[in-house]
Amino acid sequence: MSLQERYPKAKITTANFFGVESSGVWQLRGLGTIALTDSELIFERRFVRKEWHIPLTSIEAVETADSHLGKRIFQPLLKVVFRNEQGLRDSIAWYVNDLEGLKATIEASL
Repeated sequence: MSLQERYPKAKITTANFFGVESSGVWQLRGLGTIALTDSELIFERRFVRKEWHIPLTSIEAVETADSHLGKRIFQPLLKVVFRNEQGLRDSIAWYVNDLEGLKATIEASL
């Protein structure tokens, strides 16, 4: 079942995943879907399917970055800084088409 089907009221957008900082540089990038719900930011990678759930209460910052984990495409990236399940500072980043729009929507949800 897709994120759109599971979370019909969520703001959904396609994204190119650049990784989670705590997982290191040797992780798979890939296309997927971001869903912003009332309580969390969810990313589902399409190939080698995996999901990340970030509670909105754990998000510390929403930033624009030039690169993430040494990866760059010479386009700005959306970077979300958050506290992970262990309570440690972590980050995740994506390339999205409407970076400023999604950034503003996430910030308004915090």
